[in-house]
Amino acid sequence: MRALKIGLSVATLVLCLGSQDAFAGRRFGGIGGESLVLVKDLPDIEALHRPDGKYVDLGYKFNRLSGGEWVGHIGSTKTYLPLTETQLNMLITIGGLDKLPPVPSRPLSSFLFIGLFCFGVLVILLGLVRRLMRFAGGSRTRVSSAANSGSELRPEVLAKMMEAAAKHNQPFAGSAYGSTPQAGRQGGPVTFGKRV
Repeated sequence: MRALKIGLSVATLVLCLGSQDAFAGRRFGGIGGESLVLVKDLPDIEALHRPDGKYVDLGYKFNRLSGGEWVGHIGSTKTYLPLTETQLNMLITIGGLDKLPPVPSRPLSSFLFIGLFCFGVLVILLGLVRRLMRFAGGSRTRVSSAANSGSELRPEVLAKMMEAAAKHNQPFAGSAYGSTPQAGRQGGPVTFGKRV
């Protein structure tokens, strides 16, 4: 039994020294992204000692939105040691565990990121719906309110409305914005930048 533990310790040491550190995914504003959690503080023995002076512990890395994986926790919230299934089993054996502990709960910062993302999407959707309702409902409201009121336009009101519309459509004197190309222009017809 002792020879098995020593053999596993040496194998874990070789596997840990040959592994490269990985970095947790970047987070926007310190929230969201991948997050690392220390699950079990393993004994500080030589088999779990790294060349940089840190010891490997059992950790869990949560992915951006769901799921995660078991990793070697090396005392940082940004770097971790990726573990294969064999390395994970050796780490459990060296740590004196019978089986993996339960998966820890997700940190609050991950929920905050997901909540802020959903809130932003909801605000954008509500803004679009409001704009569509205003666009589609605005003209319908005016027409339907006139139709539902049951009142007919009196002739004097209708005459004033037609007079205002005619005034609005008349060209301004001395302006180039008339109803004909020559309206308000001196010197002949408009010829796209050249005078004839």
